[in-house]
Amino acid sequence: MGVDFYTCANEGCRRTFPDCGPYFGCTTCYSHFCDDECGDKKVIDKSLKAWEDGNSTCNLCRGESVLDKDLLSFLLKKYKITREQAVEMYKINDKTT
Repeated sequence: MGVDFYTCANEGCRRTFPDCGPYFGCTTCYSHFCDDECGDKKVIDKSLKAWEDGNSTCNLCRGESVLDKDLLSFLLKKYKITREQAVEMYKINDKTT
């Protein structure tokens, strides 16, 4: 049995941690956070174990936070541009600042 390492799903943190120590694994969306606070852990049914499937939620699955990749996907679709077009726009604007 080995040790797996995860990167905290909280994009403001992004700390790396092992699964052999304390961490929060959301049982609703299966995201991994370095601790309960980073994922804003909420237990749904206090009579069940917090680690049982579907008994905890995080700020991502509750829609209180958004991953950068999801935000990028939304903006590309909203402005009807491809990722490559966005990269070119970034390169042009980065040179002027």
